[in-house]
Amino acid sequence: MPRTGPVLALVVLAPLLLAGCSGSPAASSSSSRAVSTAPSSAAASQPATTSAPSASASSSGSTDGVVSGTGYRFPVPDGWGKPQGVDAPQGTDSFAAALDDADGFADNVNVIALPTGAVTPQAAEEQAPAGLKQIGATKVTVADRETVAGETAAHLSASLTSSGQKYRVDQFYVPHDGKTYVVTFSFSPGVSASDRSAVYSPSLAGWAWS
Repeated sequence: MPRTGPVLALVVLAPLLLAGCSGSPAASSSSSRAVSTAPSSAAASQPATTSAPSASASSSGSTDGVVSGTGYRFPVPDGWGKPQGVDAPQGTDSFAAALDDADGFADNVNVIALPTGAVTPQAAEEQAPAGLKQIGATKVTVADRETVAGETAAHLSASLTSSGQKYRVDQFYVPHDGKTYVVTFSFSPGVSASDRSAVYSPSLAGWAWS
């Protein structure tokens, strides 16, 4: 029988998606930009978490095209890195965004590392869609599973809206060594499925445990 406890935790933490910046991060490096999060009726029941480091902290973000987090690292596309003046969403372990994005939404990736157990792909596929819908997601799709550094990860895709900004997410649930790593790539709604895959596939293929 699939383990269910960790999946419930994922559902609670699902709203902690980096919904992008107001405008391109490259447009004004000196101004501070707020990071919006997807709305959630479950936010009130969310367990307390330690605030993630700011975008300028070396433990969160990318250096030389590589994102490093707690026990893992993975490559990101050229031009992705730590946006200046943007704090990582609370609860995230690492994040990076497209610094030269000029369409009003900075495509980005963030990782949440949950110590509550390794969620099987089947359990994530059966239960996570309801959690995404609870926070207002639409067009929720269970996509083909991905192999990430030897682990089989569930892959969900969905559309979300935060503060009037629509965006598309590809979310991966990667189990490893008693933890589950929720890896969320967020894109402008006009980015095609093939172009989204061109971003996240190399990152997942280059994922390494440390």
